[in-house]
Amino acid sequence: MTHPREAAAPRVALSVIVPAFRRVAALARVLAGLAAQECLADPLEVIVVVDGGAPDVCALLGDSDYTKDDAGARRYIVIPEGGPAVARNAGAAEARGDRLLFLDDDIIPAPTLARAHVDLHRRDPDAVGLGKIDLDAARRLTPFERYLYGFYDTHYRKMDGGHRPTFWDALTGNLSTPAEAFRAAGGFDAAFSLLRHEDIEFAYRLARAGLRFAYLPAAVGYHQYVKTFERGCHEAYVNGVSSVMLVARHPELRDQALTRRWAALPPVARPALRALLRMDRARVMGWMAALRAPAERTPGMALLFYRTAYHLNFWHGVRDAQNGRQPRV
Repeated sequence: MTHPREAAAPRVALSVIVPAFRRVAALARVLAGLAAQECLADPLEVIVVVDGGAPDVCALLGDSDYTKDDAGARRYIVIPEGGPAVARNAGAAEARGDRLLFLDDDIIPAPTLARAHVDLHRRDPDAVGLGKIDLDAARRLTPFERYLYGFYDTHYRKMDGGHRPTFWDALTGNLSTPAEAFRAAGGFDAAFSLLRHEDIEFAYRLARAGLRFAYLPAAVGYHQYVKTFERGCHEAYVNGVSSVMLVARHPELRDQALTRRWAALPPVARPALRALLRMDRARVMGWMAALRAPAERTPGMALLFYRTAYHLNFWHGVRDAQNGRQPRV
């Protein structure tokens, strides 16, 4: 269901673009959060992009009242399954606002989120807003989820500690940008859409165009985080593949994307990792599956096991991409 733009349509304060992929219950909570945003001088526009056209997601959207805009600025569009970068680009093409906010379909916005992004762009038209992502208090993480979520915890402790953000800190789960800058940069690179790092690659192009990055702790969204062990390992592998692609696009990023990451590994672990990387990944993952239950009986062993699984899968992705193998993403 798409409502065409009309010349008489009211000015919107912010176009919120939500790529949605099958997570209907999580999306319902996101929409409720958008409907509860603090009032703005101009209306809020919400565009949900249904990636792949899941019928239950479309049914939810057809019944939802997810903005306070009486002028009908709530819309959704359906696209063939293409991944988040493609979905975000499709939503941006429909947007009427001068400012775009990208919000993931599992990030529940606090009532202050939209206002914090709007206020930033009024103060600084050349800014990119980096909202905060915190764990949804309703979620009780598994030990493996807690390990993975530690990456978010570390990131936002750094941000809250006064770190001056750069493109490396851009997470498109809660990010705003001027619409004109988005279009001038060419939007997200669709080649990354089924991978990762589309956010960093896009933000790097914005940085080269002269935009500044601003951290917005008041623009907090609550993450409905769910990750199985198998899914987490797969995403680590995909991160490795996309890191190689990022470096292929921008060779000047090799040091931070790959070289420093390898150097950060404990020296004693590198020979074993090299040996495992020479083996078939499916075989190694079979061993990991057998070792998981015994390792999880002791917290210290579990943490070591999770770190090993994550980094092993990441570097398997790097290896496959660098060797020209067809990675399974």
